[in-house]
Amino acid sequence: MSGHEDSGRSQEQQQPRGESRNPCAVSSCCADGAIASEPRETRVLYDEHNVEAGILETPADESSALLGNTDGRYESDGGGGGGGEQKKGRDWDDLPAQGDPSWAREIKMVLKSSPPLVLTFFLQFSINATSVFAVGRLGKQQLGAVARLATSLDTLCAQAYGDGRKHLVGLQCQRCFWFLCCAAVPVAILWLFSEPILVHLVDAETARLASSYLKVMIFSIPAYIVFETGKRILQAQGFFREISYIIMFVAPVNIVINWALVWKLELGFIGAPIGVVISRNLLAALLVLYIKFVNGSQCWGGFDKKAFVNWGIMVRLALPGMVMVLAEWLAFELITLLSSRFGTDYLAAQSAIFTIVALLYQIPFAVAVASSTRIASLIGGGVVDSAKLASQVLVIGSFLISALNIVLCISLRWYIPLLLTRDEAVIAIVATTLPVVAVAVFWDGISAGAHGILRGIGKQSIGGPANIFGHYVIALPTSLTLAFHFGWKVKGMWTGITVGLLV
Repeated sequence: MSGHEDSGRSQEQQQPRGESRNPCAVSSCCADGAIASEPRETRVLYDEHNVEAGILETPADESSALLGNTDGRYESDGGGGGGGEQKKGRDWDDLPAQGDPSWAREIKMVLKSSPPLVLTFFLQFSINATSVFAVGRLGKQQLGAVARLATSLDTLCAQAYGDGRKHLVGLQCQRCFWFLCCAAVPVAILWLFSEPILVHLVDAETARLASSYLKVMIFSIPAYIVFETGKRILQAQGFFREISYIIMFVAPVNIVINWALVWKLELGFIGAPIGVVISRNLLAALLVLYIKFVNGSQCWGGFDKKAFVNWGIMVRLALPGMVMVLAEWLAFELITLLSSRFGTDYLAAQSAIFTIVALLYQIPFAVAVASSTRIASLIGGGVVDSAKLASQVLVIGSFLISALNIVLCISLRWYIPLLLTRDEAVIAIVATTLPVVAVAVFWDGISAGAHGILRGIGKQSIGGPANIFGHYVIALPTSLTLAFHFGWKVKGMWTGITVGLLV
């Protein structure tokens, strides 16, 4: 991490950072953001030495890290990173002492690391939005789901770095890269043969164009995976601004590339996906070059054959993240498709509302990502009391940001739609629906904070079932009933979503 909050204290004055009672478990989160301690079942935990040795650990409690090592021995780099033992996280200057939690310190960490991530997510959103054709949205759900698998690194990399075993950050990213490559194969096959599927959803010409778009987008998948895994190397070390700088450079270049391909070279429709492919490969290349030649390579121990084994805990952490994003996206897509039943104006209004919601979500999500990295680092360093406090800061921060979003949605409901359309009928539908949407945005922001805590403590498995239940058992039936049976139309759709998020 880049901050040094306790630099005023001498090394002799600092207390040793606390060791958790058992360094082989993760913390669990209560409703108020606190971390409880409960015994868990005996299991083989993810530690490089113990897994390979086949050691079965003693029962773990909820106050320690996934990447623990009970005997204090650490795996050598094995990949050119220098053998021997690795030092514990207590040599980190920015980790506080056990028993010395500080609200000011944790708030400062959030305020310092969140703005670059907000900018990063907004700029990434702008790169995706450069495809002006509606077909450009097709495929983003599947690719986003693949990227969501990389959220396991938010837990594993941050805990490894906080525990002082920096080489494990690079090893985890290698594992995740190959895992994502495997997960991307069915996505690529689906895109390659998408036309026979799409003709059953849209007209034949739209299906043909969409299929052509997706075939070109296949070439962006490797770069997308490199970027999503590579940026976790920097995030685990607390380097958030560096990612923003890279995207700030690529975003305007992306606009120029799309303009040149679509209009200057007159490639037309097919120029849009080609532009996205070029931009995403440029993002990946610049990120790799930055890590290699500027900063971040201290966590890279070289390529290692161990990247092809011990995928168990990564899969257990990653799949729930994919389930969470797919459950939510598919629910929103179903609502968008069903909105077309009310006419073109309502479909356009729903698309505009979806864009507004996606933009407003970037802020609480960025804060949640920054906080989850901090929480995981503190747990990895054995500073559990500060991890509890960081969780509470995230809960309060999510509430305040979500409250601001709800105020913006309601007070500017007649002005926000003007950024997306000039059609008066569509503006009226969006404006009258935004007060309901604002409540959904509020609870969506609270949910983002809760999921951030779950990622930080390695409890992603809770989020998937919760999302499925909320969206498909509660939200969709309520949305359909209010929209069609009671005639509330789009407003009824979003009322159902709000109820699902609240549950």
